[in-house]
Amino acid sequence: MKHHLIRILHILRHITPDAKQKAEFRHALVLRVHADTAHERMSRRAKPSSVFSFFRLAPTTAGVIAAAVILGTGGVSFAAQNALPGERLYPVKLATERARLAMVGDKAEKTKLRLTFASRRLDEVDKLIEKNGNQNVNADAALAQYEKALSESESALEENQEKASEIAIAINDAAEIHQRVIQKLSDKIEKLPSAASLKEPLENAREKTEERENSALIAIVSATSTQPDLIPERFVKKSREKVQKRERNLREAALSVEKAMLEGRDVKGADEKIKNAQSIIDRAREDLDRGEIRASLEQSMEAEKITKEIRRFERKREREKEREEKETESRRNEDALDEKH
Repeated sequence: MKHHLIRILHILRHITPDAKQKAEFRHALVLRVHADTAHERMSRRAKPSSVFSFFRLAPTTAGVIAAAVILGTGGVSFAAQNALPGERLYPVKLATERARLAMVGDKAEKTKLRLTFASRRLDEVDKLIEKNGNQNVNADAALAQYEKALSESESALEENQEKASEIAIAINDAAEIHQRVIQKLSDKIEKLPSAASLKEPLENAREKTEERENSALIAIVSATSTQPDLIPERFVKKSREKVQKRERNLREAALSVEKAMLEGRDVKGADEKIKNAQSIIDRAREDLDRGEIRASLEQSMEAEKITKEIRRFERKREREKEREEKETESRRNEDALDEKH
């Protein structure tokens, strides 16, 4: 029986539905989901939609259907693969991804698959911005799913020491790409006032991605900490660039604080933080010159935390300033209207 099922699945994986079949099945599946949702509301019973009923089937039947979905021949898979957050088939898309993850035993391969799904979430954010920049709740949901995938990947790094190096490299490489994508998304919403509410969630996603990248980089250099010469050159170069970038960020923050002081604004404590961070960066540079890559990275990360604190203070001050300017403008408009009347 087992061999018979495997032979059937082998045949099924080579059967590709045409565009018309895909469209027809997608339409039928949407109608089915809609009907199930309506029934659920009428019955007022909290139970999963029947679209997911294959997870409750007998083990053999459920396994066959799940395998068909994973191999790309299942109707659910091709109908839901382009679904976006907020659409009826999106939960099906996520369930399909979970099924694929459940079928992967190797921890490193599972992490790589999670990172692939994280990339999908960013692609969904991009499509949602293009589609409906003024409806950002769904984009927020995609970003939350993205951050969840990153967090799960980092957990895999911490829990699987035997695969740590392979997992760390996968996370580091993916995070580097993700940061570039997030930057493009941030640039895009600057031109779309309707999507302005995504600015902060994207910034949070960028920071979390950088944190994951940092953790992965530390893990990579730690794997060969007793023999620094064995650290791949690209990661040595990247470590140097990280330290240099953090030093530049600190200089920019220092200039910002200095400007605020000249303008007579309250920057209490910021100047002391700058001095502290500069001292840490100096030590990081010394460690780097001695070839102590991990120590240098950890020192520079500590300095970067202080720099971010200063930046958050600056962003808060800017928001307060913008709010005051809007309130002033609003009062002026009200006064002008009163004068006309």
